[in-house]
Amino acid sequence: MATGTPEPKKRLKCDISLDMEEVEEDAELTSDTDDNDLSISGTLSFDGDFTDSGEDDITTEAGEASRQNPTPRGGRVGSGGRVPQERIQFEVMNARTVKEGHSKYVVYQVHVVKSPGVDTSPAFIEKRYSQFDKLNQCLRKRFPHLLESVAFPKKTLTGNFKSQTIAERSRAFEQYLQHLHSIPQIASCHEFLDFFYLEDMRKGYAMIRAGLYKEAIPSLKNALHLQEKLLGETHDMVLHTHCAIVVAYEALDELWHAQTYSETALKNVKGYLHHSLLVPLLQTHISLCWRLGKDKKNWEAVLHDVAAKGIDVNSGPSLKDLVISKH
Repeated sequence: MATGTPEPKKRLKCDISLDMEEVEEDAELTSDTDDNDLSISGTLSFDGDFTDSGEDDITTEAGEASRQNPTPRGGRVGSGGRVPQERIQFEVMNARTVKEGHSKYVVYQVHVVKSPGVDTSPAFIEKRYSQFDKLNQCLRKRFPHLLESVAFPKKTLTGNFKSQTIAERSRAFEQYLQHLHSIPQIASCHEFLDFFYLEDMRKGYAMIRAGLYKEAIPSLKNALHLQEKLLGETHDMVLHTHCAIVVAYEALDELWHAQTYSETALKNVKGYLHHSLLVPLLQTHISLCWRLGKDKKNWEAVLHDVAAKGIDVNSGPSLKDLVISKH
């Protein structure tokens, strides 16, 4: 990988806040392609010459073996443990130009694949250059010594919407994320992880607080999918997202879905007596089992054991209250 760190053109605070107004990196740049959206699909390779066909879809063959990297470290539920190391691969599978008023920019769809060749349900995010650039500047400010050899694609004054430029940036973003993820301190830092799922988390929780439960579920499920890839299925963050989905499904009276997610969450938390979610999650799950006509005796026994060990099971907040207070 090429070395050298580009000079940032604008200093930003070290905060990957997706609610902030973004700099329109392409708004004032000259468009030197037609107005058609450009789409790139497949694993990108630039071993040969790349020609601008002028067509809407550009498909390339896979030209590189799967890249191997450890997963980010994260705490198991109720602990500060680390998740097992597994292979994660980042692939830009699509890129399209977007017009908003007088501005124009490119959105890159990145697939996150766990154990390439085995994972059949990759998670994905969509980001524009300015969001990658914000992440890069933030990480270089926090970890300057770790990013000395990590290359980042520079801004250009012209050619930003040419198919070749888009394809080259797509491949560069793949390599950039892969390199970041190979560095344990970065792979586990909140700035890197927030880049993937914070936007969906904020949107999902905001919808729940507004009572828009149906609208909350797609964002929360996409965030959960990304968290499971990057953190592992037993991470505390994953548990919280499971609970938010339970609340949304229960509010919609989709009890089977709510019970399925609550049971999965309980398998990860029931051994941690003092976890804030244990009691309200048990109570919710028992109620869902009763409403569905399912056997709830085992879970009632668990709740009884928790109470017998001195844990208050009567006066605490509900699961919904805890979810609403999050984010």
